[in-house]
Amino acid sequence: MNRPIALFALFFASACGVSGGVPTSAPTDFAVSYVWRSASVPPPYHGSTRIEVGPSGDGEITGFVTTADGGDLVQTERFHLDAAARQALYAGLREAGVFSRRWRADDDPPVGGERWFLDATAGGETAQVHAVRGDGREASVRDVIEGAVPADARMRLRVWRVAVTRIVREQIETSEGDG
Repeated sequence: MNRPIALFALFFASACGVSGGVPTSAPTDFAVSYVWRSASVPPPYHGSTRIEVGPSGDGEITGFVTTADGGDLVQTERFHLDAAARQALYAGLREAGVFSRRWRADDDPPVGGERWFLDATAGGETAQVHAVRGDGREASVRDVIEGAVPADARMRLRVWRVAVTRIVREQIETSEGDG
């Protein structure tokens, strides 16, 4: 490729809002589905969180707490990300390399350890980051996603989780006392 054509291609890509093949602005189909699972330990200490954000910016954060009998108690908080918050979420995931790098799934995941999974759709492509650990990149992705959820929704879910965990713990203690 001769130099003038290469320079034109670089100029054209930057003018169109594309860098390294990844749009710099959130595409209209940008959506995120994220699940975090705590380590596999007995109730009431086992739980998980799911965060979903759709292309419209409508989202929900759902908490799950495992009960003494192995069932799940569930609480969902809905929220909306305005255009700026949606763009910040996309930019954070883009900067972390979600759409541009190869993420290798853990071949030998830790038994009983924390795990998280991400599917992020942008520009008709879905990037999947599943069960990655080890080099710290995963922490930046998790922080971007969890940080995008409005503080009031996170707090309501946290208060619910503490209350439910206390109730489940009391149920366990009561059933152990009856036995």
